[in-house]
This record gives sequence, C-alpha cells and structure tokens, in this order.
Amino acid sequence: MSEFLTDLDELIALLEAPADTLIIFHRNPDADAVGSAFALSNVLEQLGSPTRCVCQDEVPDNLQFLMNGTQESVLVDAVLADFEPVRIISVDTASRAQMGTLADLFGESVDVMIDHHIVFYRG
Repeated sequence: MSEFLTDLDELIALLEAPADTLIIFHRNPDADAVGSAFALSNVLEQLGSPTRCVCQDEVPDNLQFLMNGTQESVLVDAVLADFEPVRIISVDTASRAQMGTLADLFGESVDVMIDHHIVFYRG
C-alpha cells in the first residue's frame, strides 16, 4: 500500500476480511510488542484469518507465555517455511529501523501499522 489507512471503518473492513496475515513486531521484543502481536493474532484467527507473528529476534523466555503456545518461533525462517502472507500488519513498530533485518523483507509491504508511538514510519 502506498498510504496508510487512517479511517477506522476501512481498517475494520480490512481486518474482518479473511486473509493469511503476517504480524510484525519490533526487534528486541518486549511485553508490549509480543502481547500486541499475539493478541491481534488471536482476534484475526477468530475472524477466520490464518496468522503468523514474526520478529528479527526470538521472544525472551520470560515472555513466551504471551505466545499462548501458538508458535514455536517468531524467527522469519521458521515462520515463512509453510506460510505465504497476503496481508502484513505491524504492531508496536513506529519505524522501519525498529524492524531490524525484517525491514528489507517487509518494510515496504506493510498494509496496516498499529502503534502508539509518534514517529514517522518510513524513517
């Protein structure tokens, strides 16, 4: 997408439409990033969208419970081994730099960015 969605109705319609969805969260993941990614994953799965969450770095042991047993790994090679996303959402990631190595793979393909930080995404 060339522009980010800013209309809530458009966002809801997009999220309600079933699609294989990749959810990206920032490198060096913290509870905010992991919790946001896997909470959204849970909602989208309930709406009929297969999802996978991905990060440059593995989720720390003390935060693995937030993954709720849904994935063994969030590293890109493990996630994309059997999954081809048609929709990409980033959470808790306000800039491409926060994606780390994933920026080159997915940075220009993010369809929806959900974040609470005030930073220009493309920077």
